[in-house]
Amino acid sequence: MYPRPIQSIGRMLGFIVGLLLGMRFGILGLLIGFFLGNKLDEALGQIKPTNRVNRRTVWTQQIIIPAFQLMGYLAKYDGTVSSKSIDAVTRCMQRFRLNKTQKNTAKSAFNTGKSEQFNPHGPLQKLQMLLLMYPSLRNSIARAFVEVAESDQPVSIRKLNQLDHLLRGIGILRAQNAHQRAQNPSTEQPTNHNLHWARQVLGVSGTTSIEQIKRTYRKLLSDHHPDRLQTRGVSPTEAAVKRANEKTHEIKKAYTLLKTHHEQQRA
Repeated sequence: MYPRPIQSIGRMLGFIVGLLLGMRFGILGLLIGFFLGNKLDEALGQIKPTNRVNRRTVWTQQIIIPAFQLMGYLAKYDGTVSSKSIDAVTRCMQRFRLNKTQKNTAKSAFNTGKSEQFNPHGPLQKLQMLLLMYPSLRNSIARAFVEVAESDQPVSIRKLNQLDHLLRGIGILRAQNAHQRAQNPSTEQPTNHNLHWARQVLGVSGTTSIEQIKRTYRKLLSDHHPDRLQTRGVSPTEAAVKRANEKTHEIKKAYTLLKTHHEQQRA
């Protein structure tokens, strides 16, 4: 069996100390040096080499909790948590390579975030501070937010606005291309799912003519336009103006989808 290299250090030092002591105290000094060298070998032999793989992971509990709470908040933002949202969160946990304990922490945090009483302000501030220490995680968390928010199509304007707010909160000023496309209704292609949503928004059916859809669209746009709030004799609150803007955005998006679908049918 080969000798441990670390032990030769003790013998070498003991030999040097023994020579020095031997020059002054003779054979007794030499023996003392060898004794000290052997003791040093024994002490060094108890030290186990460290394994670099066991270094602390950056996905600490402090980061996992606020990040997955905010994912739960986004998933529930429109009222219900769909299976697609849960699938998106599961993919995020796999991509982050969380261990079993970390996954349990993430699931618990997600459930907290989707509760009715959850307030995202505190967790967002906490995540902001943590990302100052772990900036390499910023893009990964931003990508997770986008995936969860866009797991259900079409994405409501309200949810997109909230997604933008969270992304800005963690220092992301420009979202990914997929999110930018979702914000621009003219680039979104009609599907059975979002056509159903669009008809619900406008209150029309699949048999309604495009002319009737256009008239309905113009009336809804007029009824819900933020400028109408000024004509009711009461100064509108900021929240009321915000809701009116969100509603008009939804109406415009719904009409654009139905109009595009009609044009594709005629082509």
